Amino acid sequence: MTVTSQEDRPPWIYRVVPAFDALRHYRLTDARADLLAGITVAAVAVPQAMAYALAAGLPAQYGLYTAIIMTAVGALFASSRQLINGPTNAISIAVLSVISIVPSVDEKIQAAVLLAFMVGIIQLVITSMRLGDLTRYISHSVIIGFTLGASALLVLDQMKNLLGLASMGGVHDTFLYRFWLTMTQGGDVNAATLSIGLATMAMVLGLRWLKNLLGLRLLPELLITVLAMAAVVAWFGLEANGVRVVGEIPARLPTPTLPTIDYELIRELSGGALAIAILGLLEAIAMSKAIAAQTRQRFNVNQLCLSEGLANFTGSFFQCMPGSGSLTRSAINHQAGAVSQWSGVVSAVAVALIMVAFAPYARLIPRAALAGILIVSAWKMIDWGGLFYHLRVTRFDSVIIGVTAFRLSPSRSSSAS
Repeated sequence: MTVTSQEDRPPWIYRVVPAFDALRHYRLTDARADLLAGITVAAVAVPQAMAYALAAGLPAQYGLYTAIIMTAVGALFASSRQLINGPTNAISIAVLSVISIVPSVDEKIQAAVLLAFMVGIIQLVITSMRLGDLTRYISHSVIIGFTLGASALLVLDQMKNLLGLASMGGVHDTFLYRFWLTMTQGGDVNAATLSIGLATMAMVLGLRWLKNLLGLRLLPELLITVLAMAAVVAWFGLEANGVRVVGEIPARLPTPTLPTIDYELIRELSGGALAIAILGLLEAIAMSKAIAAQTRQRFNVNQLCLSEGLANFTGSFFQCMPGSGSLTRSAINHQAGAVSQWSGVVSAVAVALIMVAFAPYARLIPRAALAGILIVSAWKMIDWGGLFYHLRVTRFDSVIIGVTAFRLSPSRSSSAS
């Protein structure tokens, strides 16, 4: 057995910041591969980040902030060379459910940033106590139930944007109530808005089919679709016909700001913060393990927990919402040929440049297009095979799935708009 002496061990900076360790054997060809992969991921990250922010009940720019800061910090500290952090579908829906206790958009922003701060601290505590490996004991039925409830809540919440329903305010401002009015009284569905949403879903699915048919693995179907729908809105002047758009996005990067510490709000958010912290780790661990199995790189669960905790904690000081390892963007990063963590840094820089350069043009992106993307994502998020399997196996699994899904998806809609 070979004994490694203290002198043979890499300096602590390489162990704590694996991205620096990757530079010791970095080549020009590696830099080129990471550059191309990072730009490819950024093309997907921009529309996704905006959509996930809206899904959480926040203005679109907060998703972009998260795709910049969390992605960069997570990449520097992650042991996985291809994992991409940032806003994700499941975390956004969990955030929507947790921060629904506050009424106004400004309060939701403060609550989301504080939630990221709390999630980061919880994940850092898990890291310090080396408890990350315990996440494997969480029942798979709970995860399936969560994704089912999250998807249902996402679809219900986004129907107002897909149908162009006007917000009526008050305690009856729920999708189910508006849907009932629509079916019984004709409602107030905007035909142009609905057309944009349905066209978005058809275009995304069509481009994905074409991508698979022709083997175009790096086709940015989401970005192409969003740009096409924005062009349609601008060309036909649909905003004047009631098609709601994202609106102004500030062409500036997030600046350091201390999270607002409200102890009463912390108490109310604590349960949700713990759930989001564990869910985020589960997402990141699942994707990192899948990548490690393909690339045969070493998987370090404690380092992964550290990177997730630092990404959320640091992000809270730059007005970020909670995030995690993205299944979609990590897979794209791997498929695009990324060889090190620096592809994530490149992606973060590319998102920042796109935000600064093109933010004034993003205002014409229709909310119905982002709703269409989210609804397609919700459908794909559900593990249908696992769901039907667990529903058939035992009544106990069925009860766990049902209770978990029901607890997450109450019949209410956020005030995200």
